Amino acid sequence: MPASVSLYLKNELARANEHACAARQIVAEQELRIARMNAAGHPTFSSERILELLAESLKLLEDNERELRSEAAALEKLEVKLSRLI
Repeated sequence: MPASVSLYLKNELARANEHACAARQIVAEQELRIARMNAAGHPTFSSERILELLAESLKLLEDNERELRSEAAALEKLEVKLSRLI
């Protein structure tokens, strides 16, 4: 297996992790914003809708991260098998 494929996958996984972490932070900030708005008696419908969209995006990012982790694990197993043949 070319090292470039493995390196590419590792880079993609790192990037996916960064994006998911950033999205988690954004979701947490939006939840806090809504709590503050509720406490102040402000309407939160629009903010809650935005939170739903952010949560959906986070789920997609986490799904992508999981898929990349699975691919990386499979590639690692394949590389081990190939190294035994060489």
